[in-house]
Amino acid sequence: MAGGNAWTGGWCRIRNIVELHFRKGGATIQNSSPSQLNFNEFDNVFAGNIKITGEMKGARLLLSGGYDSSITSTTSLNQAHVNSATDYNYIMSRAGSITDLSVFFRITAITTPGDVRIGVFKNNVEVFSKIFTIQPNGLPQHKHGYKTQNRNFDTFEAGDGIRLVFTFDTFAGSINKIIALCGIQFDT
Repeated sequence: MAGGNAWTGGWCRIRNIVELHFRKGGATIQNSSPSQLNFNEFDNVFAGNIKITGEMKGARLLLSGGYDSSITSTTSLNQAHVNSATDYNYIMSRAGSITDLSVFFRITAITTPGDVRIGVFKNNVEVFSKIFTIQPNGLPQHKHGYKTQNRNFDTFEAGDGIRLVFTFDTFAGSINKIIALCGIQFDT
C-alpha cells in the first residue's frame, strides 16, 4: 500500500523463469521469457501464505573453503572451521550443478616456479578447477581469479560430497591466506 491506496494488481517476471500475476484475492503463476518487474510503483506488502507450485530453478548456494596457515603441498581446504580431509565434504541435499569457482591466495615463498590449482572434488574426484601459474616476481604475491561454466556440465545428486582442494602441480614453495568459493545451482 502507498499513500493509503490499496494495491489491486500487477505482475512480475523473475529471471526468465517464473511469471507471477498478483490480483486482489490471489495469484497465478506461469512460465515467462523476458525479465521484467512492474508493481505499479506501489510499495507492496504480502501477508498470509504465498503458495508457489511447479519448479523454480535457479536456487544457488556458495560453498566456502579456506586455509589461513602456510601450506607447502596439496591440501584440502577447511570448511565450516573443520579441516577438510578426504572424508569431510559438504553433502548435497538436492541434485544440481557446479557453476563457478573463485579463489584468493598469497604466495610467501617460491622454491620452484610453476602451477597450482584450486579444484572442486565430487565424491573424491576432481571435476572442475582453475589453474594459476606462479612466476618469481617478488614476494609476497597475491593471486586471485575465477572460473565459470554452464549449468548441467558438472552435476551432482543428493547425497554426493563436495569439497575444495588446493593442489601443488609443478610449483614448490609456500602459500597461505587461501579463500575459495564454489558456486552451485540446484535443479529444483
